[in-house]
Amino acid sequence: MKSNAALYNYYAFFKKFAATISKKHFKKSINQPEIWLSAGLILFFITLIFIPVDRFYDAEISILQFFYNWPLALKPLFLVITQLGSGWMIGCALALTLVYRKFKALKYLAVSSTGAYLLTVALKLIIDRPRPTHVLPRIIERQSTLTNHGFPSGHTAVTAAIALSLLPFIPKRWRWLVPLWILAVAISRLYLGVHAPLDLIGGLAVGLSVAGFVGVLQSKDKANA
Repeated sequence: MKSNAALYNYYAFFKKFAATISKKHFKKSINQPEIWLSAGLILFFITLIFIPVDRFYDAEISILQFFYNWPLALKPLFLVITQLGSGWMIGCALALTLVYRKFKALKYLAVSSTGAYLLTVALKLIIDRPRPTHVLPRIIERQSTLTNHGFPSGHTAVTAAIALSLLPFIPKRWRWLVPLWILAVAISRLYLGVHAPLDLIGGLAVGLSVAGFVGVLQSKDKANA
């Protein structure tokens, strides 16, 4: 009951926070790195306050099991989707920016995606939250992992960093694919049994923060040029 109450307080806080941002203001600010940075930092630190390091909330377990129990036949599909947030995806994205001669995007993409990856590696060691397989005996990893640490999700962080770095260079009619891309990778991590839901929120927060921070630095460089 106590853990569920804490999770409810976490949900209530962000529901109230989101309600303060009007739809018109959100659309106007979606491409501004300052918004990504602020939202990412707030999301990360609030998640850090509420997250239990050595266990999972009941609601987390329910969400995890919902996606994990999808048909095993979907495993090949989700193994492909999860690569959209891997180191391979960083290389592919950098190659595409070179091919299409998007040199402004290249530096932004390289720094933010690499930064997000390195930051999640460090945070995993510091926070030391286990993966679901170390807490829930019925969950078996469907993909091999490099570490036993779950928070924050590196794949989700890298996906968010890459997607937001490329967002200003994507035609407006295709920008709806960006949140879909991040969501698909996040779901793949649940289906494969390698992350709990709050791990994914932490990863999203890291990706937002890093992409926003790098974007702010680039904006200042342009202003001083």
